[in-house]
Amino acid sequence: MTRLRISSGWAAKRKYWCSLFVLGCVSLGIATLLVYAYAYACLAASAVQRAAAQRAVVVPRADSVTSEPSSHPGISKQVYVHRGQFPYLMQFARSVLAAGSEVPLHSHESMYELFFVVSGTGQVVVNDERTLLEPGSMYAVAPGTAHSMSSVENLTVVYFSWAAH
Repeated sequence: MTRLRISSGWAAKRKYWCSLFVLGCVSLGIATLLVYAYAYACLAASAVQRAAAQRAVVVPRADSVTSEPSSHPGISKQVYVHRGQFPYLMQFARSVLAAGSEVPLHSHESMYELFFVVSGTGQVVVNDERTLLEPGSMYAVAPGTAHSMSSVENLTVVYFSWAAH
């Protein structure tokens, strides 16, 4: 008989359930296989929920976060929450677009974005429609939606993006 050693932690639990799954396939048949598959799926889902519930990100001052380059040339961002810190959230960040700078027309196949204008002025183009941006303006785009943004007067935006399910 095979002995399974169980230790704490997600990796050990996953190994344990996978071992039971294989043993069930070999010795007990399809009904046991389905029971173990269901139990493994429940364990995985609860682990993700626990991980999300146990994490916290606290940024006491915005200027305590270092700027880093964005995926658009010449534009930097301060990322407060990075991809992987919370399920589905790609990032929560702040960018300042200097007067005359522009984020070229682009789209994302599997990501939503929401932008809120904190200060400055600019414009956004979404699906060939141009709109003025000023403090208090907000726009959101769904995956596959072409959009661009340009700054007239040092445009500061706070934005977050999340993965399409």
